[in-house]
Amino acid sequence: MFKKNQKAESWHCPPCRFLLTKSYCSICVEDKNVLLLVCAECEDVYHTDCVGRVDLGIKGTSRVWSCSKCEPTAINPNPNPTVQFDKAIKSKTGIKFLHLNINSLLKKFEKVQQLLLEHEIHIFGITETKLVRKDPDSDFEVEGYQLVRRDRPALRATRMDNRGGGLALYVHKDFKVREVEGAEDYYKDDQIEYLIVKLSGKEGMPGISVILVYSPQPNNVKLSNRLGELILEAKKYKPQNEVYILGDINIDLLSELRVATTLKEMLLERNFFPLVKEPTRVDRNGAKCIDLIATNCERKIITKSGAVNLKWSDHYLVYGVRK
Repeated sequence: MFKKNQKAESWHCPPCRFLLTKSYCSICVEDKNVLLLVCAECEDVYHTDCVGRVDLGIKGTSRVWSCSKCEPTAINPNPNPTVQFDKAIKSKTGIKFLHLNINSLLKKFEKVQQLLLEHEIHIFGITETKLVRKDPDSDFEVEGYQLVRRDRPALRATRMDNRGGGLALYVHKDFKVREVEGAEDYYKDDQIEYLIVKLSGKEGMPGISVILVYSPQPNNVKLSNRLGELILEAKKYKPQNEVYILGDINIDLLSELRVATTLKEMLLERNFFPLVKEPTRVDRNGAKCIDLIATNCERKIITKSGAVNLKWSDHYLVYGVRK
């Protein structure tokens, strides 16, 4: 079924409504003079580059396409994401940062180990490890990597509660790691889990501070202030260090909610910018960008970034590559 294009005073099927070349893309929120897709249901506009190669659902003379909000399986958040990720991860140069909400490291450690051993990943932040104190570090060691971990405090006696949350950071042997301790009650205050490490590398490598964070509560209004405090802590001793924030923040950075706007404004005020501006979790409720990699280093030295569905987590893996 065709719809009338009000601006052009002619009809076009939704995916062919290419005359609307001065509209903001719902994914990257930028105005580019490129071909556009328009959702047949909500009429939101998307760059074809941002959506990628999608199945337009061509049947006879009808061509209908729906965005992820209206039809969650319709959208591919970026063009050929697996190919892009493969190129980035196989690169022989650059410092590679990854983050994944893994939903149990215990069950998926072999996949993590394979990823680290097959590719020279430098920093891999993992949230929702669901590890407890009785799980020894030796069960999760990977040759050539240092493991920094922080399990969620046992707030109750039940096994289920103990197995929630948790953070782990794998750091390549090229870096020396120093953990900056946080408060012992870091989780009880605002239910935000975090760890901070400062890394020093070989000659020629930049000094780097990494903040790994997990906010299990959706749209936690306390997250912006806490992240601001963590940034100050990360820069306390070596303010010249580049700082990278990795984690699952459970705030949709693509939304217009006040909590999302406040967080983005806080990052901007501190000269941080997110590397990933595309959905990192897609389900029946739509597509959301709730996994974060943000940094205060110069944009021009970030060569690659994106999100890719590894199909062994309900979140996409997010990544960035620094020159």
